[in-house]
Amino acid sequence: HGGGGSAQTIAAITGKDAFSTFADRAGFIAIYPDSVSGNWDDGRDTITDHTNDVAFISALLDAAGKEYNIDAKRVYSTGISNGGMMTFRMLCDRPDLPPAASGTGPAPAPSLCRSPGPSSTCRRRRGERPRVSSRPAI
Repeated sequence: HGGGGSAQTIAAITGKDAFSTFADRAGFIAIYPDSVSGNWDDGRDTITDHTNDVAFISALLDAAGKEYNIDAKRVYSTGISNGGMMTFRMLCDRPDLPPAASGTGPAPAPSLCRSPGPSSTCRRRRGERPRVSSRPAI
């Protein structure tokens, strides 16, 4: 979810839980995590409530993997706005998870991407051709 949002709100925004219904039909699990105070700690200095959301999301994926027998090679992440920036932070801080991700909204500053690990992204802005890079296009 974006800044000021919640898991419940993003589930509703995706079409009155249509994404969850699609997940049930297609045989995958949709997880809608909640951030502390409605904002993800995506690494920006403007985020004042510093929590370790990378560790939180990692632990959430570990717990879900144990409970639901999830194939770690088929875990995907997406987010909008602040949630999109958190998705990019996960790519930077945990290049091993998820193998694919999509975020909408601005990407974090290059200085926030600490990972030396392999990662590639395809970034597209409205009206532009997609750009593919071997590191997050931030």
